[in-house]
Amino acid sequence: MKKSLDILVIDDDEVDRMNVQHLLDKEGLKAKVHEAADYFSGKEKIKSHKFDCVLIDYKLPDATGLEILENLKQADRYNVPMILLTGMGGEQLVAEVMKKGAADYLSKNGLNGKNLVKSIKNAIQVGSFEQKVRAAEYALAESEKSYRTIVETVSDVIFR
Repeated sequence: MKKSLDILVIDDDEVDRMNVQHLLDKEGLKAKVHEAADYFSGKEKIKSHKFDCVLIDYKLPDATGLEILENLKQADRYNVPMILLTGMGGEQLVAEVMKKGAADYLSKNGLNGKNLVKSIKNAIQVGSFEQKVRAAEYALAESEKSYRTIVETVSDVIFR
C-alpha cells in the first residue's frame, strides 16, 4: 500500500467529513482527505483526480447513495473502491448497495477509526485484485486473438 492515501469523502455534513480525517489520523493511517459536499462536486473530483478510495454518504442533497454508486461507477475510469456511509438503513439497503458495486457499507452510528481503516484497506486490496484480474483477462483475450489469427492463417497455408 502507498505511504499516503488519497481519500475522497462525499458528504453534505461538514462535521462527518472532518470526523473521517480525525478517525484516520487517530488510527495513524496517513491519508489526505479530499472533500465534496454533494454528488456533482464529488463526481467532478473523481474525473480529475485518482483516489485510492471514496467514502459516500447515503443521503445527499442531489442524489441517494445508490444513484451515486451507479453513476460514479460509469464515470470513474480508475474503478476506485467506494464505501457507503450512512446513519440509516438495514439489511435490504446493504444488499442493494453491494449489488451496485460498493466495496463496503459502514454505519455512521458508532463509527470508529479501527473499523474505518480496516474497511478502507480491505476495499483498496480488493480493488487491486480486481484490477489484476481485469489485466489478466485482457492479456488472455489478446493472446487468444493472436492464436486465432495464427490458426486461421496456418490452415489457409496448409489447405493451399
